[in-house]
Amino acid sequence: MRWFYTLLWALLLPLAFLYLGWRALRQPEYLRHWSERLGSPGMAMNHTPVIWIHAVSVGETRASEPLIRALIERHPESRILLTHGTPTGRATGRALFGDRISQAYLPYDLPWLVTRFLNDAQPRIGIIMETEVWPNLFRACAARGMPLYLVNCRLSERSARGYARLRSLIQPALSSLSGIAAQSEADAQRLNRLGARQVTVTGNLKFDVTAAPDTRKRAQELRQLIGTRFVWLAASTRDGEERLILDAWRQLDLPDLLYWSCRAIHNALKKLLACSASLTRPWSGAARSSRRYPRLGSCSATAWGRWPPTMRYATWRSSAAACCPWAART
Repeated sequence: MRWFYTLLWALLLPLAFLYLGWRALRQPEYLRHWSERLGSPGMAMNHTPVIWIHAVSVGETRASEPLIRALIERHPESRILLTHGTPTGRATGRALFGDRISQAYLPYDLPWLVTRFLNDAQPRIGIIMETEVWPNLFRACAARGMPLYLVNCRLSERSARGYARLRSLIQPALSSLSGIAAQSEADAQRLNRLGARQVTVTGNLKFDVTAAPDTRKRAQELRQLIGTRFVWLAASTRDGEERLILDAWRQLDLPDLLYWSCRAIHNALKKLLACSASLTRPWSGAARSSRRYPRLGSCSATAWGRWPPTMRYATWRSSAAACCPWAART
């Protein structure tokens, strides 16, 4: 079945670049480093050992932080190559590690592209964060005798059923790995059912992430900002969920403050404007028809305490994670 998978990838490759162009309408960074997606990581050839880690986006990159820091400490003689699939993941890696690592995009899963990537990067070992299965990449690593591990792996029952329908493609890929570190026993059982070998339960790497030194200070500042008011934190929201949250907020009429933390920073301004338009509309119901709600402007470092208590939207410039992610960028 892998030949059919490869043929499909080859036919769809032009569409992949059209997709990058479409994404670039909102994130121009998608227009950069296209050669890396075709297998050229742009690394100078030398004799320094390379440890390769793949973290597709922001969540996987942050989860890999304790692992990468440990590798840098224990193997100072080696270079760390961190590959990604999205510009936000790449930016997160740069913010976390700076120039202590090399970065590139992972090439598309075609045999000649992954072979070119492995020839240029020459990694001694590969680590794939969480659950990404690339049959051609895995096969190329196994053919070289290069150890490849799947780390912090999780697999829901629904995803396991989907993979089971492609067992002739997925089972050889999983069985070619040198080892798999699963987050839970349930994840390990599902992986074993799909034909994985050498699966070990190690827990979730995200729990090993060390908080920033100023976390306590920032938390105290946020507590002073909030006071005793009830807070609803809408965290890690995706596109389209803004309206659902606002509608639920209107029906419940509970919190004094709504803190918004969206997943995609590049959509933050759009989300803010959408919220602004919603806040200027009166609520339904005669009891609420006389209330007026101010229009949201640009973000500031203060909570608008003068607003009606049932509809306050607070931002905090120094804590993008706890509040609006755009607050730190305005």
